[in-house]
Amino acid sequence: MEIASPAPSPLLRMCLWLEGLRPFRLSFEDLTGVSYDVPELNLDDAHRMHTAHLCALAKKSAGLNGGCGSSKALANRAVLRAGEGVCGRCHMGLTDIAEPLVYRGRILGVFYYGSVVTVETEEDARRMLLRRCELRHVPAGPLMQAFEAAPRATAAEVQGAREDVRALAQMAAHILQALGLPMDSYRTQNRARLAQEHRALPPLVRKALRVMALRYAEPLSLADIAGAVRCHPQHLTRVFRRHAGATVMETLQRIRIEHARRLLRLSQYNITQIAYETGFQDKSHFTRTFTRLVGKRPSQEKRESGV
Repeated sequence: MEIASPAPSPLLRMCLWLEGLRPFRLSFEDLTGVSYDVPELNLDDAHRMHTAHLCALAKKSAGLNGGCGSSKALANRAVLRAGEGVCGRCHMGLTDIAEPLVYRGRILGVFYYGSVVTVETEEDARRMLLRRCELRHVPAGPLMQAFEAAPRATAAEVQGAREDVRALAQMAAHILQALGLPMDSYRTQNRARLAQEHRALPPLVRKALRVMALRYAEPLSLADIAGAVRCHPQHLTRVFRRHAGATVMETLQRIRIEHARRLLRLSQYNITQIAYETGFQDKSHFTRTFTRLVGKRPSQEKRESGV
């Protein structure tokens, strides 16, 4: 007897409806695990990561793969600072809308809607992409073909899309409100424990942890993190290890591996793509770090997840 596939969650049905309105791509950057833990917000693989063809090509390019993670990290930080949606252009010249899912004053994740070329700024975006390929010594042909094939939208159409994705985020928040879930009920165990522990940490350590949580997908160094919290790297190292019980870079690697374990549940992404998505610069380093921290290889984790 065949086992029926589970029905799409209310959130997934709303995402599919919104994608049917215009040729914009939609995905959800889950910052807390809520879409894994709450069945009403469950999503399929295609709506958990950017899947635009141009983005996929960039992630496979040794000269451009770090830019996708950096662009998304910058967008996430902009949303968190503003507390509301933003709209902008990524390093590949595509326009995206970033709209937060806010529940009880906390941003749980960010909806991304777009991956389109804005008509009014198309020439500038084209020049920017060509220049980036030249600077990174990346063959421009395949990337430019994907750019030319990307959907177009006017500024007015993008504005209409912003209003629609804002309504989507509000409906998702209403679902959580209707369920009456307290904040801790949809945090992952690790995040709940860390949140409790963080309250006892010095402000400098909390700031460093926040930088790592927001920018883990970037190729961060100790100097980068120290610069972001405005202190000397040696001072940060001493204070962080004394209070957190681990080095700054060890903690960053653990944060990256936590995100990688989530992504390994997604069937359409291979281990190399996941390595780049979580801030590693090559698959070998990712595999060694994952095996050391988890006790098994990423390929084994992926097999055990059933995807």
